[in-house]
Amino acid sequence: MKSFWTRLTSSLFKTTPQLLYSLLISIFPGMGHQQFAEVYKTWSDFELFQLLQNKDDYQEEAIEAASAEMNARKLSEKMRH
Repeated sequence: MKSFWTRLTSSLFKTTPQLLYSLLISIFPGMGHQQFAEVYKTWSDFELFQLLQNKDDYQEEAIEAASAEMNARKLSEKMRH
């Protein structure tokens, strides 16, 4: 069974990571690392790259969760920068 966070992000229209992040934070202001981790499992590699290239726009928990997801996907560190 899919988690709440996975169902939520799957049902949202495709948009920029910044807009989706802002929407999630406005609906669920207390999101933490685990919730971000669930959401980022549904994001494309490109969306995660965009997030990590714009770290100033995100909370530390969001950045850590995105980085962990990139590691789980075994994406090259060179590709992140």
